[in-house]
This record gives sequence, structure tokens and C-alpha cells, in this order.
Amino acid sequence: MDKKNEVIDIEQIKRSLFTLGLTENTILNKINKGKLNHIFRAIDKQSNKSVIVKSAGAVPANIKTPLNTKIFLPKSRNFKEATVINYIWKNHNSFVPQIYLVNKEKNFFIMEDLIKFEDVRDLVLKGIIPKDFSNKILNMLFCIYDDYKVNPLMINNDLKQILINLLFEIPYSSKMILSNEAILDKNYFIKYLNDKFEIISENLNKLKMIMFEKKQTLLHADLHLGSIFCQYNNYKLYDFEFSFEGALGYDIGKIQAHLILAWFYLKFNNVKNISSLEHELIIYIDKIFDEAVKRSIKDLTYESHMFCGLELISRITGFLQLKYILGISNLSLRTKIQKCIFDIAVKFMTNKEFIKDGKDFIQKLNKLNFKNYE
Repeated sequence: MDKKNEVIDIEQIKRSLFTLGLTENTILNKINKGKLNHIFRAIDKQSNKSVIVKSAGAVPANIKTPLNTKIFLPKSRNFKEATVINYIWKNHNSFVPQIYLVNKEKNFFIMEDLIKFEDVRDLVLKGIIPKDFSNKILNMLFCIYDDYKVNPLMINNDLKQILINLLFEIPYSSKMILSNEAILDKNYFIKYLNDKFEIISENLNKLKMIMFEKKQTLLHADLHLGSIFCQYNNYKLYDFEFSFEGALGYDIGKIQAHLILAWFYLKFNNVKNISSLEHELIIYIDKIFDEAVKRSIKDLTYESHMFCGLELISRITGFLQLKYILGISNLSLRTKIQKCIFDIAVKFMTNKEFIKDGKDFIQKLNKLNFKNYE
């Protein structure tokens, strides 16, 4: 099955929209936001009311990687995602958009349109650091952790293999690195991985076990700045299709990684307001430790740092590249940054004493010597 042969039941979607009070003057505009799903904004021209329709197909909607032909996506993920969002909304209705309707048979759901909210990643890339970001996001993740009770309907085991491929296999494969056009000095990374094969492999195995066997919370599992929306200092989490039960440090570490990637983009594109981002990074890293102590969550700080390293590596030698790095136009500088981030990532994964606290990490970033990455 390919994208051209995917059948989306537009007529059924429209009938469902009518049951929600939208009129025949409603139009559906496709949004190229989702990588896995088909996403539409339905706008009623008569009332100006709008909602979002999320429809699941059996192949990725917008992923462009050599894996496309190998990925088969169970359509049931759509119902499970809606179940997760509904679960979180019932406990914390400010954390996620509201679901209005779920069609399990046709694999779509209709939810609140966050049209007045802004994508946090888009803001950060412009040097706009949302207010109280670190405190608010970590509070949300810890609230979900505090309230979580196992519900088998929410556990999406079907997509775990994709996560394993993207996080634990592809970024470490010489074959995949050689075929990845975004990597500028392929031989450097292949040699680096070969030289540190034993310690990296040991920690990858440890992380995989922690990630899937430490069932602490309901994970978002694809959490990054682009899956968080904000309006002033109100935040909502988006895109829960990968959600499963696992280690709290995974979601926390992913956000830390993306704040670090954003730092490199702002720093080397001379975007103003980098001090505000550094301030948020310090708060974020320190709050992980404080909350872990408060809740007696053993090893959370180190595990979060390890998962941060895992995510950073996946964004350097993996296939899901981001503007944080690709947006650095000077190729010589970009090559050094790729090597530097990779080195930082491995230190996070393998060295428990790599950083003392948030301030120590920012000092390390500002003392980087790129001559070490020629």
C-alpha cells in the first residue's frame, strides 16, 4: 500500500462534523504538520468555528526516510491516541486538546483546534522563549506521573518497534550513516562509533531495558518542542500516537535534548535572546533533580540525562533531522556542530558525572572549543 492508494473517508468525516453542529459551509484543509497521520482543519465558513480532524493511514503521511517502504502502521493507533488524550484531559483538561468525537471503525477523531496557540519550536527558532516553559512542562509531566494508573486501552505496543529502529538501531548503523545526506563527515561518526563500540552498546542495552521495562508513567514518547503548543504561559501537549507505559526519564530527557539543539541553532545563527534559553535550560536541568528528590524517584536525573543523549544522537546520525542543525548554513561550522553535539550526547549517555547542575552545563556549552572537532 502506498500514499496514493490510501483511502480517507472524507464523506464520513463530513457527516461527523455535521453532528458536532458544523454546517454544509464547512471546508476541509489539509495541514502538512503530521509525519504519520493525515491532519485536516475543518472550518465552518458560516459560524467561523474550526476543529482538527486526525485520520490514521497504514503508511506514514509525511516521513521522508529510506525506511518508508518498511514501515507498516496499525490504524488502531488512532483510537489509542484518542483514548490517551481523553484520559489526560479528564484529569488535567488544560494539558491537552479536547476530543469531541472518535470514529474507531474509520480511524479518525475530531478534536479542539489550537489555532490560537503557537508551536513552541517555531517560537524558539525565532528567539522567542515562552514564559515559564521549563517549570510548566515538567509540572505537567510530573502530574501525569503522579496520577497514572494502567489502562491497557492506552498502551500502544504496535509502534514500539519503530521507536527501537529510530533510537537504538539506525543512528548506529554504518550503512545508514553512509546513506544519510544530512551527515557531512560520515567517516568521522563511523570511526567514533567503532572506537567506542563497547561502552555505547552497553549503555544502549541499559537504556532500552529502562525505557520499556521501567513502567513508571504514561509516556508521550515523541515529545519535543514541536509537539507542544502555547498561548501566553498556557501549554498543551499534542501528538500522542507513540504513547506507552515506560520510564519517566524518557520524555524528560527528550525535551532537554531539544532545548540543547535549540541552543546551538540560536548561538550560531546569531539569534537574540539566547540568555533566556540558557536560563530555561538551567531551570529545567535543576528541576529534574529537585522533583526526583521530592518524589524519591531513584536515578531519575541520570536516566533523564542518558535519554537526552540518546535523543541527541538520533537527531545527528539518525534520519529525523531538524532545522536546529540543518538551518546552520555554514557547512564547515555545521560539520563541527554535528560532531560536538554527538560528543556531548555520548557523555550524557555514558558519564554519570558529566554535569553537576544546569549552570555547570551552560558553562560547558559556552567554553566549547571547536578546534577539537576539526
